[in-house]
Amino acid sequence: MKEEKKGNYFKFGVFIFLWLLLIGALSYAYFSVLFDNTDKTTADVVSGLLAVDFETGEYINNTSLWPISDNDVLTDGEKSVFSVKRSSTNTVDNVYYNISLSDIVLTNNYKSEYIKWRLYDTSEPTSSTVPISYGTFENIGSSTSLQFNSARISLPNNVTHNYSLYIWISNNENENQTQLLNGSLEGKITITAVTE
Repeated sequence: MKEEKKGNYFKFGVFIFLWLLLIGALSYAYFSVLFDNTDKTTADVVSGLLAVDFETGEYINNTSLWPISDNDVLTDGEKSVFSVKRSSTNTVDNVYYNISLSDIVLTNNYKSEYIKWRLYDTSEPTSSTVPISYGTFENIGSSTSLQFNSARISLPNNVTHNYSLYIWISNNENENQTQLLNGSLEGKITITAVTE
C-alpha cells in the first residue's frame, strides 16, 4: 500500500512537472513572438507651427442703428474691415481657415429677417462687388456662433485676404418695424485656421 501511494505521488509529480514545462514553453514562445518582431514599422510625423495673423481696424459699434435700405448698405451702413494672412512664424504648407461671428449675444427682437449681414472679400466693396456670403439672424435660435463661409478658404503664402462685414437693420416701408427698436447685437469676428 505504501508503494502504491509512492507510485501515485510519483505519477502526480511527473504530471505537474510536465504541465509546468508545457506552460513555460508556451509562455516563452508567446513572448518570443511578441518581442522578437523583426518587421520594421515606421510612422511619418508632421510637425510645425500653424500661425495666422488676423488684423482688424474698425468695429461695428453703434447702439442706435436705424433701418436703412439694402441698396444703401455700402454707403450708409456700418462695417468691420479685417484681414487674414500667414504669420511670419508659420511653418506648415497647407493653411485653410473659416470666418465666423462668435460669442453672439442678441435680443429676441433681433432674431429677425430684418437684421442682415453681408461679407465681402475686399476692404472697399462697390455696388458691382458681389458678397461672398450673406444672410439674416432670423433662424439663429440659441446658437452663439455663425460661420460665414460654407467651404474653408485656402491661405497661400505671402497673400493677404481683406474682408468687409456689414450688419444692419433692413428697412421695409411696407412693415411696421417698431419691434426692432431697443435691440442689441454683440459678437466678435473669429478666424479658425486648420492645416492638413
